[in-house]
Amino acid sequence: MGALTGNLESESIAIDPILLDITNQNITQHEILQKMARQDLQSYTNKMANQMNKGKKRVKEYQVGDLVRVTVPKIDRFSIDHFILPCKIMKRTENDKYRLGSKFGIIEIYYTAGELEPLGTASFPELSDIPSNEISVREAARLQSVGSVSGGICNCKSECNSNKCRCKKSGGSCSSRCHSGRSCLNK
Repeated sequence: MGALTGNLESESIAIDPILLDITNQNITQHEILQKMARQDLQSYTNKMANQMNKGKKRVKEYQVGDLVRVTVPKIDRFSIDHFILPCKIMKRTENDKYRLGSKFGIIEIYYTAGELEPLGTASFPELSDIPSNEISVREAARLQSVGSVSGGICNCKSECNSNKCRCKKSGGSCSSRCHSGRSCLNK
């Protein structure tokens, strides 16, 4: 390929049709490359913006009674806790903030619509009766976790048929995390 010089019309170089509008002018090779780079960058930016906006199909406004989920911040949960908390919209304030209720009580902080996502189901039986006590997100995440009844996991080597099992002693049932494949009578 021949080198481009200041006057492109005098040389016989195959030029990309996209660049025809900028090659009809008397410009330098450097200026052509700059314009090509700007066009490519703008095209890439537009494609990325479209791609990012495809995933953001969130509802911008919720009504009282809608079922939503809240992402529990990493600092407010342990590794065994769920990272989302299913909730129900209890109240909407004048400044478009939402008061949420969980299975364990009413969350003590308010959320904006951008922090919420639709739960994706029309009914969620756990959210039909919401206690009126206020609770923090951290406490709700802890209570929602798998070993919440016993305060942890039992790790029993037996079949959990006596009160030696932490889960059975507290009146709860064992979860799949309590035993690694062993049989359990307290499920």
